[in-house]
Amino acid sequence: MTALYDFICNFLRIALPEHITAFSVIYQTMNEEPWIVKENLRQIFHQAITSVIPSYASNSEKYQKLMNLPLKVSN
Repeated sequence: MTALYDFICNFLRIALPEHITAFSVIYQTMNEEPWIVKENLRQIFHQAITSVIPSYASNSEKYQKLMNLPLKVSN
């Protein structure tokens, strides 16, 4: 993948659940890659979530938070 993908995965892994929002992911990404195209951001973000989410139990707060994010970023 790309450095941006790795950056997003790392952010999703280390951030506290209450700090993970659609806005926080977009904000962090824009700081890293200010000229990213919206569709590329969505694609990388969805890939990162797909990669990170299996690391968490389905009843965990972080799992629930990650499961809800794609819906918010897709709008």
